Amino acid sequence: MFKIQYNHTEGDSRLLYGMGGPLLFAVALIVAFMLSPSWIFLAGIMGTVIVLAAVVLTGLNHMLDEEGDDQ
Repeated sequence: MFKIQYNHTEGDSRLLYGMGGPLLFAVALIVAFMLSPSWIFLAGIMGTVIVLAAVVLTGLNHMLDEEGDDQ
Protein backbone atom coordinates (compact mmCIF):
# COMPACT_ATOMS: atom_id res chain seq x y z
CA MET A 1 0.00 0.00 0.00
CA PHE A 2 1.11 3.51 -0.74
CA LYS A 3 0.86 6.21 1.86
CA ILE A 4 -0.07 9.64 0.55
CA GLN A 5 1.32 12.57 2.49
CA TYR A 6 -0.46 15.89 2.05
CA ASN A 7 0.97 19.24 3.08
CA HIS A 8 -1.56 22.02 3.63
CA THR A 9 -0.45 25.14 1.75
CA GLU A 10 -1.42 28.82 1.75
CA GLY A 11 -3.32 28.38 -1.50
CA ASP A 12 -5.57 25.80 0.14
CA SER A 13 -6.63 28.31 2.79
CA ARG A 14 -7.24 31.04 0.22
CA LEU A 15 -9.35 28.67 -1.84
CA LEU A 16 -11.35 27.59 1.21
CA TYR A 17 -12.07 31.13 2.42
CA GLY A 18 -12.35 32.60 -1.07
CA MET A 19 -15.07 30.16 -2.11
CA GLY A 20 -16.53 29.12 1.25
CA GLY A 21 -17.18 32.67 2.46
CA PRO A 22 -19.23 33.80 -0.55
CA LEU A 23 -21.04 30.45 -0.60
CA LEU A 24 -22.13 30.80 3.03
CA PHE A 25 -23.15 34.42 2.41
CA ALA A 26 -25.31 33.37 -0.56
CA VAL A 27 -26.91 30.58 1.47
CA ALA A 28 -27.68 33.06 4.27
CA LEU A 29 -29.35 35.41 1.76
CA ILE A 30 -31.45 32.57 0.36
CA VAL A 31 -32.55 31.53 3.85
CA ALA A 32 -33.46 35.15 4.60
CA PHE A 33 -35.58 35.22 1.44
CA MET A 34 -37.32 32.03 2.50
CA LEU A 35 -38.23 33.64 5.82
CA SER A 36 -39.43 36.90 4.25
CA PRO A 37 -40.31 36.44 0.56
CA SER A 38 -40.55 39.53 -1.63
CA TRP A 39 -39.68 40.13 -5.28
CA ILE A 40 -37.44 43.11 -4.53
CA PHE A 41 -35.47 41.05 -2.03
CA LEU A 42 -35.16 38.26 -4.59
CA ALA A 43 -33.69 40.66 -7.18
CA GLY A 44 -31.10 41.80 -4.64
CA ILE A 45 -30.19 38.21 -3.81
CA MET A 46 -29.76 37.27 -7.46
CA GLY A 47 -27.57 40.31 -8.09
CA THR A 48 -25.46 39.50 -5.05
CA VAL A 49 -25.07 35.85 -6.06
CA ILE A 50 -23.95 36.88 -9.56
CA VAL A 51 -21.41 39.33 -8.15
CA LEU A 52 -20.11 36.75 -5.65
CA ALA A 53 -19.74 34.18 -8.42
CA ALA A 54 -17.73 36.70 -10.47
CA VAL A 55 -15.51 37.46 -7.45
CA VAL A 56 -14.86 33.77 -6.84
CA LEU A 57 -14.05 33.10 -10.49
CA THR A 58 -11.74 36.13 -10.65
CA GLY A 59 -9.92 35.06 -7.49
CA LEU A 60 -9.57 31.51 -8.75
CA ASN A 61 -8.19 32.81 -12.04
CA HIS A 62 -5.61 34.92 -10.18
CA MET A 63 -4.58 31.92 -8.09
CA LEU A 64 -4.12 29.79 -11.20
CA ASP A 65 -2.00 32.49 -12.89
CA GLU A 66 0.38 32.88 -9.93
CA GLU A 67 3.87 31.54 -10.08
CA GLY A 68 4.26 28.93 -7.39
CA ASP A 69 7.04 26.95 -5.86
CA ASP A 70 6.05 23.69 -7.52
CA GLN A 71 7.76 20.75 -5.96
